[in-house]
Amino acid sequence: MQSQIRFPHQSFPEHKLLVELIPGIYWVRFNLSSIVSHVNAYILRDVKGITIVDTGISSIDCKYIWEKILIDEFKGVKVNRLIITHHHPDHLGLLGWFHERFQAEIWSSRVAWLTARMLTLDVQETTSIDTLSFWYGAGMPGSLLSQRKKERPFNFCDYVDPIPLGYRRIVDQERISIGDNYWHINFGQGHAPEHLTLHCPELNIFIAGDQILPGISPNLSVYPTEPNANPVGEFIETCEKLLKIEDREYLVLPGHNLPFWGFKVRI
Repeated sequence: MQSQIRFPHQSFPEHKLLVELIPGIYWVRFNLSSIVSHVNAYILRDVKGITIVDTGISSIDCKYIWEKILIDEFKGVKVNRLIITHHHPDHLGLLGWFHERFQAEIWSSRVAWLTARMLTLDVQETTSIDTLSFWYGAGMPGSLLSQRKKERPFNFCDYVDPIPLGYRRIVDQERISIGDNYWHINFGQGHAPEHLTLHCPELNIFIAGDQILPGISPNLSVYPTEPNANPVGEFIETCEKLLKIEDREYLVLPGHNLPFWGFKVRI
């Protein structure tokens, strides 16, 4: 089956800041030194402006790339809105920066926005007893537990700018207008709650975030906050839901790695 997955690009061109995949839809890639190796974002031509899907983390490098793109490629073009696929830092780290600098609207699922805003306010200097107990129950070796006790834990706010108070909620099965086309919204589960995907039958484009990746499954993790969760089951249910979408030879735009053809084969 993997041989049926095809790629329009074998890599992201090193000398470019963005790639125009089809007229009016652009691919941006950020190399990251933390969390993950890289993340993708996408720019869509909109009415009197652009819509951006996902942002990268809050870092000097990501901000520099965005400023250069918006000056060199979209000078004078308004950033109408940001659409966030899910709440992870590499996908919404610059929400606050975009909102403050460009007055861009934030569009998100309710759970993604509330989760992200909550996590930016939850700063921990030491690992909690509940978290250590969860790790112990999951089989973490004592030596590693002792090491983790001494370290400052991962804090969401280290990679995400302060998130503004308000947003525009996107709901499952909604249809939204971007430019001259309508995009269909489907929520997924497993990797992140209310992870949204967008597809446009007229353009044959499917923006998948981390719900569909070209080579591996997304990270399906259980966390101390919901120790009895079943992310694998939720992910499989989402795959079954997405399989009902008619395959129109969509070019799938994932949150990581390369855009590809082979939507249903990959699912």
